[in-house]
Amino acid sequence: MQKNVNQKLDQIHANDFSLANCCTHPSNPAIQSRHRRLQLDLVIARFAKLTCKPCATLVNHNHNGYCASMRKLRENAFLFAFLFLLLSYSIWLPAADAAQDAAPATAQAVRQLTPIMPIDQVKVGMKGYGLTVFHGAKIEAFPVEVISVQRDFAPKRGVIWISCTDPRLLKTGPVQGMSGSPIYLFEEGEKEAGTLGKGGKLIGAFAFGFGWTKDCYAGVQPIELMRETAGKIDNMKDGEKDGVKDVPKAQGASRTTITGATLIDLLRYADSEGLGESETWRARSLGKLVGINDASERDPRNKRDQREASAVPLRIAGPDSLASHVEGKPVRMMLPMAVGSAALAKVMAPLLEPMGIVPMQSQVGTTIGLPPPDTDAKAIELEPGSVLSIPLAFGDADLSATGTVTEVLPDGRVLAFGHPMFGTGDSAMPMATGYVHFIVPRMSNAFKLGGSAVIKGTILQDDAAAVAGAPGKKFKTAPAIVHINMGGRKKTYKYEIVHHDRLTPSLVAAVITQSLTADQNLPNLNTLRMSGSATFEGNRKVELNACMAPGADQRLMFELVPVFSTMLQNPHGELSLESIELTIDVTEKMELLNVLGARVEKTSFEPGETIKAAVTLQRYGGDREVKRVEIQIPDSLPDGKYMLTIGDGRTLNRMLVMNRPHLMNTTSVDDVYDAVKLIMGIRQDTLYTMLQLPASGIAVGRQELPRLPSSKRALIASAQNTQATFFADWVQVATPMNAAVNGEVVLEIDVVKQK
Repeated sequence: MQKNVNQKLDQIHANDFSLANCCTHPSNPAIQSRHRRLQLDLVIARFAKLTCKPCATLVNHNHNGYCASMRKLRENAFLFAFLFLLLSYSIWLPAADAAQDAAPATAQAVRQLTPIMPIDQVKVGMKGYGLTVFHGAKIEAFPVEVISVQRDFAPKRGVIWISCTDPRLLKTGPVQGMSGSPIYLFEEGEKEAGTLGKGGKLIGAFAFGFGWTKDCYAGVQPIELMRETAGKIDNMKDGEKDGVKDVPKAQGASRTTITGATLIDLLRYADSEGLGESETWRARSLGKLVGINDASERDPRNKRDQREASAVPLRIAGPDSLASHVEGKPVRMMLPMAVGSAALAKVMAPLLEPMGIVPMQSQVGTTIGLPPPDTDAKAIELEPGSVLSIPLAFGDADLSATGTVTEVLPDGRVLAFGHPMFGTGDSAMPMATGYVHFIVPRMSNAFKLGGSAVIKGTILQDDAAAVAGAPGKKFKTAPAIVHINMGGRKKTYKYEIVHHDRLTPSLVAAVITQSLTADQNLPNLNTLRMSGSATFEGNRKVELNACMAPGADQRLMFELVPVFSTMLQNPHGELSLESIELTIDVTEKMELLNVLGARVEKTSFEPGETIKAAVTLQRYGGDREVKRVEIQIPDSLPDGKYMLTIGDGRTLNRMLVMNRPHLMNTTSVDDVYDAVKLIMGIRQDTLYTMLQLPASGIAVGRQELPRLPSSKRALIASAQNTQATFFADWVQVATPMNAAVNGEVVLEIDVVKQK
């Protein structure tokens, strides 16, 4: 009977709606009124589940007759409506209160909406599937089976171990870039069991793996731990979520980064490769500003000192690469990033791997927003199994770390990776869609070669279980402009480099180096000249200059990384990068002058006299040349023997470090800034002539007190004054050479005042 009533009422509704569009026809008020009344009848009848036969009289549109039951229902219509609203409110109010008290609120709501299977319910032998991108932007399923549940993987943290039987994964093993791939398991008796890509309950993210294995085994980060990360976004202050200017410096040196961390890793690489002082002198001097002490200021002519000069006393701990793990220890999956040449990848590896990013050799990435022709960048969405890209530098090239989306919550928050990226807690890194060119199979660890498509939001949380992001731009970038003049062609490249005190030094060097070789490789014999400046927080500008013969990726890294590491990772406060603009000129010949020797017309001079020296230089691939230089002896110089040194920028730098050590002791960011400018002002295409003076000054802190009487110097330098330092001065003359200068010569002269 109820079915008949519903059919009759539906018929009445349809007939009335067809009469001159009665719902909207302004000239038919009677029909509109009748239609509204019939709609109410329909709702009342269905709500009360009418079964009375007399309701069939409603089919008669020519009278207002109603059965007794219907008349009673109409009389009580408002009562029904009131009861319905009261019931709805009683259900909604406790739910709202519970949502406010929940921690985290959104995560609990998601647990109710999205089927998950906590780790306690997972059993060995359960089967399911994972989602990831193998090519382009297409999300594909792959079969998995639980082989173990380890509840003591870390304190209060477990892991679910699965085997992946997809033929592609059996060939490659765990793939770097699959981090975050969602894993679903079927329950016993589930009708969709065995259908890959459908049904199942989410258990977590593909997060850990083994290198050098014959099969594909992976560790799954439990989803309940990952959702806790998403909940932390709710607990952030409004300023932390709503704008860049209010976001705290989550990666600030005082919070998460060891002072000079990137520079330490770079110098360790130099030691392992046996790089000499000619390539690392500026890096080692800048290292002193952030407390990296070694013996580089010792006499380089002493072979023992040369061997000891590269000692770096600190080691930065970081995740181990799968490639380095042959003993079977599980490690988190690294995030691959294509950086260009093999040489550049080799130099950047020790700088990026401590941050969980493994640089891979490839050609420069495609421009952000322009993936391969068969992939529509605008159509890609962040969804479970899709690529989640972290664009670290973008513009005319894309330097991005590649992972996978685990879950997208109803409010747009995104969970990914299943492990930390940097593990800094609060974060502010771009979050973008992405794509995969293909998977590069390797004996040690395969990786996804991919790139970014469209920036969709910001990673706001980065902790042990996952990274979590939300829509909106809350990250900071610095513009970089690079002009390249090589082979008769001039090109300009523009980038945006993401702010991160640990990564920015490496990213700056990477985009500049990639720009240099984007059009063609460097000639085997070349001279590279770099000029420009970088502006840091507070309008602090540092001039950048270099002259290298030959120029190479590695040497350029050693010119760039130390400056930015010192400014961003100094012990007194982070000086974030605001902008950078550089011009690099490359000539296809070696413009190099080696210092062979020097001679003076006499060896005895009077105070105030001018020393004239002839310096013998050997031009690379050419003849010997003689350059005449002059330097005046101070009028007040006492009698005695003095050292006249003629050499390159490295020689002047050593003079600075040895004779003015107090300038390397900094107590503020401004001290660091002044010292960086001093060191970067030393040029490599200049011949320096220096006359060492007696040690007659004393410095208290960085304040120099020259020419004090010996009694006052002794008083100030007493044991009670730990900030006092003796220093020696010198006079110098700089002679531009328009070529890279290498080497030095030292002459001894007598200064005797005539009686």
